[in-house]
This record gives sequence, C-alpha cells and structure tokens, in this order.
Amino acid sequence: VEYLAALLTSVAGSGKKDSASLYIAEARRMGIEVLGPDVNESRADFTDLPGKIRVGLGAVKNVGGAAVDSILAARQGGGPFRGLVDFCQRVDMRVCNRRAVESLIHAGASGVGYRPQANRELHGCQPYSRYRVRAASSWTAADAS
Repeated sequence: VEYLAALLTSVAGSGKKDSASLYIAEARRMGIEVLGPDVNESRADFTDLPGKIRVGLGAVKNVGGAAVDSILAARQGGGPFRGLVDFCQRVDMRVCNRRAVESLIHAGASGVGYRPQANRELHGCQPYSRYRVRAASSWTAADAS
C-alpha cells in the first residue's frame, strides 16, 4: 500500500494522469480501496492508510501547491471544515481561487459538500470571499495602530 501511494504521488506530480489512473485501477484490482480527496483528511500527496490509499489534494486538477498549503494551514489552525461556506471563509481565496474550489467539488472532495448543493453554495460564498480578499489586501501596518 505504501509503495503504491508513493508511486501514485510521483506519477501525479509528473503530470502523467493516464498512468495514475492505471495504477489506481491496479490498486483496486489488488483489493486496495482508493478513497477520494477530502479537504478534512487528505494531505498534499497520496497517503497510505491500513489497506487503503487516500488521494492527495495536489492530485486534483487546477489545485496548485499554494492552494493545497492554504487548505492544510486553515485545517490545522481551525480544525475540520464544516462545509463549503466555512471552507471559503477560512481558506485564503487569493491562492485557492474559484476554479480550484470548483475542481475540488467536481472531484467529489468530501468536506466541501454534495456536488449539486456545493455548486449552488459556491455562488453565495464568492461575494463574501472577494470582500475578504479585498479587505485583507488593503490592510496596512498603519491600520494596526
């Protein structure tokens, strides 16, 4: 299991998505359960669990390293995400943009909600996220005094 997780991480990092799907199929054939990405449990890379492999957030298309780092930092600082609205409020939306969030939803990433509902909720989250990003980028050291 550990070997396959490391192999999938290296293949996904090299951009060979077709090879990754072959190795995932091979893992399933061997009786190893491959769990989808989860914003509350996944790390950046594929992770080996007892008899299972968890897909890493970095393997999701359109989710870059900075977005993954932001998700992991928000999760470490505030615990598991309670849903998409909580996710959008806590993650730095300057680096984890709408396209990345949509890709997580499309990939079925647990923790951001059920796909149809999450797509609808994302439209409601965006105005708040844009406001929060603008407010954070306009903040200066002079505002602290």
